[in-house]
Amino acid sequence: NNQKLTCCHYPMVSWRASHRGSYQAYAHVHADFCPIGKQWDCGTDTNGFQPVSWPEFVEIMQLMPTTKR
Repeated sequence: NNQKLTCCHYPMVSWRASHRGSYQAYAHVHADFCPIGKQWDCGTDTNGFQPVSWPEFVEIMQLMPTTKR
């Protein structure tokens, strides 16, 4: 569906097209970071050690705000 997604081990304050609805998936912080815009801690230890499907991920992202610049 042409959704932009940035994956990085670390959460970012800004990522490519973050202010245009782009998603970011990160880990590293073990749920000790407040998401900024459409980003999510996908680390298994913070999600019940269960995988998340792409449709579930999109549903989560739709609840997150779009950052403004």
